[in-house]
Amino acid sequence: FIMGRTIIVILPVLLILSNYSVAVPYEDFIGYPFGEEHGDQLFPPILDHSIPILVPNDSLPFGFPFFGEKYPYIIMNVHGALSFHREPISFTTYTPRSFPLNASSLMWPWARMIAPYWSDVDITVQPGSITYRILYPSNSSGLLSCISQMSGLKNFRANWGLIVTWNRVGYYQEHNDKLNTFQAVLVTDGIKSVTIFNYADDGINWIMTDTGGVLVGYNAGDNIRYLEVNGSLTERIAFIDEIPGNTGEIGKWIFRLNQEFVNIDVSISGNDIVISPESFQYTCIVNSSSAVVFSWYFEGIEVSQLSGIFYTVITTESTIQESVLTINETKPSFGGTYECRAHNTLGIGNDARILTVLDKPDPPENVTITGSTDRDQFITWDNGFNGNLEIIGYDIYINSSRNPDLSPIDLAGVKGEAAVTLNGTTAVISNLIPFVEYSYAVTICNLLGCSKMSDISNSVWTDPAIPDQEPTNCIATVMSPTTIEVTWKAPDPPNGILRDYRIVFKPITAVADYNPMDFEGITNMTTGNTTTKYSITGLQEAVRYDFMISAINQVGEGPLTTTDCSAETDESYPKAPMNVSVYSPGPTSLMATWDHPLPQDRNGIITDYLISIKITDDSEDMFLINSNSNETSYTIKGLRESTEYIVSIAAVTSVGIGVESNDVIHKTLNDNIDVNCPSEEDALWGFQWEQTAPNVTVIEKCDENGQLYSSSGIVTRKCNSEGVWLMVNTSQCQSSSLADVEEEANEIFTNQNSGEPVSKTVAEKLNNLTVTLQMITDLQSEENKPIFPRDLEAINTFIAMTSSLAEDNGLFNTSYNEETLVEIVNNVLDTSQEVGWSMLTETNSTMGSPELLQNIERISSALSNNLQAAGVSEKVIAFSNIILSSMLVDSTNSQISPDDFVAENSSIPFEDIPEIELPLTKLVSGDAGIPIPISLSLMKNLDMFLPRRFQNGSMLPTAQTVPGTIVTSVQVASAYTVDSDDEKLVTINFPITEDNKNVELSGHTCAFWKFDDNSLGGWSTIGLSTQKEKNGMVTCSSTHLTSFTVLVNVAGVKNSKDVALAFSILSYIGCAISMIALILTILFLVICQRKVLISKVNNFVLLNLSIALLLGLTVFCAGIQTAKSSYGGCTFVGVLLHYLFLAAFSWMLCEGVLIYNLLVKVFGVNDRKWIYIYSALGWGLPLPAVIVTAAARYDNIHIRESLNKESPLYHEIRACWLSSENGVIFAFVGPIIAIMIVNTVFLCMAMVSLWKNKFGKSMSAMSSPESKTNLKAGWQLVKATIILMPLMGITWIIGLFAVSPHPATFAFSIAFIILNSLQGLFIFLLHVVRHDKVGGRIAGFVKKRKVKLSRDISSSKVTTTVKSVELNELQWNYSGVYLKQNPAYVSTCNKELSSSVAEDQSESDRLQWNYNRMYRQTNPICNVSGNKRPSDSSIIEEPSNGDPPSK
Repeated sequence: FIMGRTIIVILPVLLILSNYSVAVPYEDFIGYPFGEEHGDQLFPPILDHSIPILVPNDSLPFGFPFFGEKYPYIIMNVHGALSFHREPISFTTYTPRSFPLNASSLMWPWARMIAPYWSDVDITVQPGSITYRILYPSNSSGLLSCISQMSGLKNFRANWGLIVTWNRVGYYQEHNDKLNTFQAVLVTDGIKSVTIFNYADDGINWIMTDTGGVLVGYNAGDNIRYLEVNGSLTERIAFIDEIPGNTGEIGKWIFRLNQEFVNIDVSISGNDIVISPESFQYTCIVNSSSAVVFSWYFEGIEVSQLSGIFYTVITTESTIQESVLTINETKPSFGGTYECRAHNTLGIGNDARILTVLDKPDPPENVTITGSTDRDQFITWDNGFNGNLEIIGYDIYINSSRNPDLSPIDLAGVKGEAAVTLNGTTAVISNLIPFVEYSYAVTICNLLGCSKMSDISNSVWTDPAIPDQEPTNCIATVMSPTTIEVTWKAPDPPNGILRDYRIVFKPITAVADYNPMDFEGITNMTTGNTTTKYSITGLQEAVRYDFMISAINQVGEGPLTTTDCSAETDESYPKAPMNVSVYSPGPTSLMATWDHPLPQDRNGIITDYLISIKITDDSEDMFLINSNSNETSYTIKGLRESTEYIVSIAAVTSVGIGVESNDVIHKTLNDNIDVNCPSEEDALWGFQWEQTAPNVTVIEKCDENGQLYSSSGIVTRKCNSEGVWLMVNTSQCQSSSLADVEEEANEIFTNQNSGEPVSKTVAEKLNNLTVTLQMITDLQSEENKPIFPRDLEAINTFIAMTSSLAEDNGLFNTSYNEETLVEIVNNVLDTSQEVGWSMLTETNSTMGSPELLQNIERISSALSNNLQAAGVSEKVIAFSNIILSSMLVDSTNSQISPDDFVAENSSIPFEDIPEIELPLTKLVSGDAGIPIPISLSLMKNLDMFLPRRFQNGSMLPTAQTVPGTIVTSVQVASAYTVDSDDEKLVTINFPITEDNKNVELSGHTCAFWKFDDNSLGGWSTIGLSTQKEKNGMVTCSSTHLTSFTVLVNVAGVKNSKDVALAFSILSYIGCAISMIALILTILFLVICQRKVLISKVNNFVLLNLSIALLLGLTVFCAGIQTAKSSYGGCTFVGVLLHYLFLAAFSWMLCEGVLIYNLLVKVFGVNDRKWIYIYSALGWGLPLPAVIVTAAARYDNIHIRESLNKESPLYHEIRACWLSSENGVIFAFVGPIIAIMIVNTVFLCMAMVSLWKNKFGKSMSAMSSPESKTNLKAGWQLVKATIILMPLMGITWIIGLFAVSPHPATFAFSIAFIILNSLQGLFIFLLHVVRHDKVGGRIAGFVKKRKVKLSRDISSSKVTTTVKSVELNELQWNYSGVYLKQNPAYVSTCNKELSSSVAEDQSESDRLQWNYNRMYRQTNPICNVSGNKRPSDSSIIEEPSNGDPPSK
């Protein structure tokens, strides 16, 4: 392969040369003679071939000079090119490459070349030929001298030359229909070189465009010196034989190949900027004495190939030669780089200029809507030609289904309905109308103007949206007394497809107070269609109705109309009142109560009620009484006693009196009946109550009691069945003056913006209202009159809103007098207000006394935070029931005492002031040394008002009360945090009152009021410890700051401390005995049973159970009380106890599993795998419960002391153990209950199985002749159960009864303490002392001292073993049944049984021995010895040597 073509050479080259005929050259060829007759050599007719010619060293030392370098080889390429090299390489490239080419590139090693006609020549087709000859002065016949003169070089005398002629050659592939003839001449004097290209007239007839065209020129290979003749690589090169060359002769070109390459001076003149469509000219000027060939190029393309551009050559007799490029009508596409190239025999030159054609921009393309929402659309476009000027803006035109004409959108959104946000070639069209089809067009603008409009984009609908416009022109027209017709217009735009309308209407009871957004009592209905008219029927007479309309489309419902659209139906006579009832509160009065007619039956505004009353036997004597109000009760007085009356009620409107109710007959009371509640004035509220019958609730108006201020509402009181008055209920009463204050205050609070400082005007208004409230509450307090609960609620709300403004809006920084506000608090804390607070807390849990406590804390906090702004370091506000003390203290102080707060104020009315210690060094903030704002609040009587409940919702015991102790609130500014590992942040010493000094410590409990999210909280003891000191103080230590008091259990038992002490002593004694017994058990298992400790699973489980119990009891005795002084240490002890006791119960569970395996599974129970299973179960099972419990609140109980500490899981008030609050104790109780249940099931299963094995499925065996033996075996079952219970922890079930409130709890508590504190002793006695080894040694010890023991002990060492063999016998019996049911095991009987049992065998070994003996005796197929199944006595009384019988 050569360049992709296959060449097959059949004959030797010499043969080819000799047989090739050479054509006669053209007679009119302007080149030099060629042919064999002139001494030419013939180029071989081989496709894609090259021949290296070695330049003679004698004529041209070092080779042919080519642009400053000498090359010994000239490579002749068949394809019309010659290359210069230092080595004879192959040069067969037939595809021309545009110059320049770099010869140093591996791709073009042949790039140093001349190209007379570089194209795809095919020399293999007739009649073409290539000839060449080398010229010397001796054979050139003056040709070298002629060429030397033609070169124009001074002192140039060529001494060597080469002529190569391509005569009538065809083109690839073997085409000869068109033929080309051209010649290349190379001459040199050894220093300078010249090449001449000659083209025969009509000698160029083909060009190979398929293989790249034709290139004519030369290339020095340095990317600098090169030349392409005009038309190269284009079709115009075919005319090179018809145009003058740079010599001035047609078809003749001459080029110097010297190092001294001459750049002729070429320059272009003309303006580089033109505005389309103006004409334009460039002039190319060359100063040269030799004829110049001009060529113009636009963006690398010769302009002769372009339409609309042409150039002319102006020749002059001077050395100045010019060529003018002309464009008659410029276009933007004519802008670009124009190059003028000029060359002659002296060299080459060029100049270039960049022409800029200015024009308006082209229209944008591809305008597309790429996205759409309900109100925005997103469009993009591609910019067209910018007119060679900067784009200064865009115009966007919008077209919609609502407005089909294209209209511009102003970029600022001023014009039209939309606004545009531009970002390059994207835009967001906003403020569009939902559910409208839009399309767009865009224009681009520069300084010359704007482009034409682009094509219109695609059309896209905006998404539908809920209508944002309300229907318009709503009109309500009364059609009848009960019908109103409403008409309206549809909203525009509808933002979608309207599907329905909603009509909302409500009756307007009071026009002055009407609020269209108050939807109480509204009626909703939909029209079911899109018509804009609807009639509402069934309305009430004489009622004004307000109508609001909303439109509904496929997305949702729009806004309701806000314009007035109302009408009032005509009034008519009302219907009868409902539920009329009459009773006699006294001998001379009747109380009538009723309900208003239904709203639809009132037919107007009821202004009055008419009461008709007459005696039953007097049809003419009737009285009519106006109630003069629209209230629904009335007391008719001045009647006869013990007389029947007929009563009826009728409502009254502006039209007249309505329908009377049904008659109600009732008899006045007999004055002689003693069971009636007597007439009286209650001392508390001052209401006058007449004599009233039993089980009757009397209703009176609140303003009829001689109250200090007029009031509204009703007050009720019931006479119970025993004729005793119950408590007066005033929860519906409100003082008119307080109602006015509440209304004005609500307006102020509503208009005050959150966080905005309180203005002077607002402060003055609030101050006036505060003074009014202070005067009202002062008078109530002075007169010892309780305040209505509803009034207390209003006062509490006022205090809450005012204190909130003080905290958040700086109210106390204004002229507002905060002392007046505190005086109001003082007044409502008076003991006379207890009944009001109690009633309020019962009816409104969110606005009762807990809210008052929270308000006091807010006031106190605002006072302390305002100290710096006020320029004072302390402020004390003291009244009879409250002290608020605030001060700025130095953070370097160690503590703060009550003297710093209240001692300097000698007028404090408290007799017993708590002492507070607050270590300030534990409080840190971001700025060291800045004074710390601290506030202290002392509140008297508040504890009486607070609900008697715990924070978890449970109520205080009825005997547990709060006997008037001080509630103390200690606060620090919220910017300060606690920086201490010590749990005691604040200590408060509460004085013990005289009435409670004999109460034991267990009767005093420190508590604080804990608020929560769902309600106003309750008392809690979290984070508090209680201590009683000798100086008559109850000391409360707390880990947080809040409001504290002391709860006193006045019903506490005097000797409860003695009982607790007795229980404690019993527990410690039992634990000590168990610890000693467990140590002995462990020593026995480790020392005496060490050989079988690991191989015998029951020993291993017993050892681990003993270790777990011993460790748990040790930590319990050593740390549960002693560690509570340290919070961290107490937490550690609690966690450790939790784990160890759960581990002990896990090992009890292992004992249960082991018993089940021994008595049910039988085989494989001593496999070593069980040791690993039991270890994982015993020590691993408690870990998840302990870890989860400790981690649940660990962050709040150990690492750092939070001011709002949650329940310490392992820190009870009196012991380091799981807290009973929040149910954390169930992390221990839950697992042990589960284990006890599982072990009980295991024990029952084992006992049932053994019972069935002993007596079969029937109980008839109990009456058999062997009943004595059966009874004895039954007793053995009972003893086995007793033996297993300590191991399996069954006795802990008693603990469930010890926590019951039943009177028997005391007995269960004693039983629980004895049985479980002595659990270790029971394990030692039942499972160590009864062991064969220990029992035997005890028997020997007694025998030596000649003390007679029982027959079972003194007979031998093994006799003692038999004492515990009940389990073995039970195992024996069960195993027989098992094997009978599993005959597959019979084959195992052929295995040799052990003939004896070692002296130190354990109880399980003997159990196995009994099983083996039984197995043989009960299976005849393997009964070698023929032994019978032993009787019970033979099992119990083994041979005295202690060895089982041999095989």
